[in-house]
Amino acid sequence: MPERLVITKSLFSPAQSVRARCPVAQWPPEFGAVSVLKNGAPVLEARCDRQISSYSGGGMALEIAARSKGAYLLDNEAEPRVYENITAQSLFNALIAPFGFVLVHTQKPPLFEFTVRKGWTLWDAFCAYTRLLYGVIPYVSGDMVMAQPPAPGDPAELGGDIPISSIERTYDHYCPISRVFIRNEDGMYIARTDESSASARGITRTRYLIPAGEYTRVPEWDAYQRLRRGMREMLILRVTVPGHLEIKPGQGVTVRYPQLTQANLLAEQVVFLLDGKGARTVLTLKSSYYYQ
Repeated sequence: MPERLVITKSLFSPAQSVRARCPVAQWPPEFGAVSVLKNGAPVLEARCDRQISSYSGGGMALEIAARSKGAYLLDNEAEPRVYENITAQSLFNALIAPFGFVLVHTQKPPLFEFTVRKGWTLWDAFCAYTRLLYGVIPYVSGDMVMAQPPAPGDPAELGGDIPISSIERTYDHYCPISRVFIRNEDGMYIARTDESSASARGITRTRYLIPAGEYTRVPEWDAYQRLRRGMREMLILRVTVPGHLEIKPGQGVTVRYPQLTQANLLAEQVVFLLDGKGARTVLTLKSSYYYQ
């Protein structure tokens, strides 16, 4: 039984992580992988990143940090090159499929040209491609890479059958951007993209954008995504529930708490903790509107 266990799952990371500290009776061997089980069933399979064994007057302990196979997509760089007429499936087969993932996507015409830049990881490169072709950031669900917005489905309802231990709601009006001007090929900032939801709140925050290299053909996507990302960070709920809650990043959530009902939320991060305070799940929830 571990003294402390932390499992983290995030919508925008392909890798799930686990950190654990356990008492041991003797110096352990080198571990290549770990499994986290619940009632004998696997919760997480992960490769070890770091293993620390220590001894003191209180006895011997083992600490392990490990990540799921999605870590391969973060730890390996993509080959810098220019692809011509590359489809989503072809790029996925070259970068992601060798690590045991399958792609869920909608068929679209290939990009005429796509440049993989030096220093991009495999995940960076595929994310850049899907942002250009679909206007979304992909996410991992099990062994599937979803090149589409999260589908919240039937929301989990917190506060009814699932009790809430604590809740924190933050409105951060520093994050949203209300207007973005885009520089054109002549060096003039003419094209404009607005975020009406920010303006409706009296938020005025203007940015002048030189589109990133991969957006030179569709610079509006760069501006649009920055606006949506700012709005997504404006409202954050952090909810703690007792025990291990079976919920995936990307799942819809409704919160019902005394004097607070908040619907149309989406779980962006799910953290399970087990320590001297007991077992609990901490959810980071944001508005589902701004993932589209």
